Amino acid sequence: MSCLIVTDYHVNTLITWAELHAVPLPFAAPVAAELLAAANRRAFAERYQGRYQDECPAFGGYQVAALGELRPVNIVKACACLDYQASDWASWEKSDAWHVLRAVIKAARERAAGVLRDVPDHLLPGYQAAPWTLGDPAELAELAGGVA
Repeated sequence: MSCLIVTDYHVNTLITWAELHAVPLPFAAPVAAELLAAANRRAFAERYQGRYQDECPAFGGYQVAALGELRPVNIVKACACLDYQASDWASWEKSDAWHVLRAVIKAARERAAGVLRDVPDHLLPGYQAAPWTLGDPAELAELAGGVA
């Protein structure tokens, strides 16, 4: 099992989506984002036993993310990614961050599944094509030489 640090945009997108869809989070958006980012970093530190910490970027704080064309199924898959990345932290399932992510997953899954309530996430329409990690569209456009 490996672990990576998701981008600030990834975390901010999950929380922005939750805010825009009135998902009842157990914490205010900036705190919720910080909790998710910290859990990801704790998992990374535990997984690699403190190695590579100088390569681990600090979380830049919560900023409302531009969601563009993201659909609920994209949020479901992005939540699955962060859940997987944070699962290396021994306290993950007892953490406040876990509860934040569960609220987002529940809401996104309900919207993505529609009448397909009993379908596993990986069989939701569009799940396989959805990205595992979310990169900031503006940064991706710059890397491609385009204008955001």
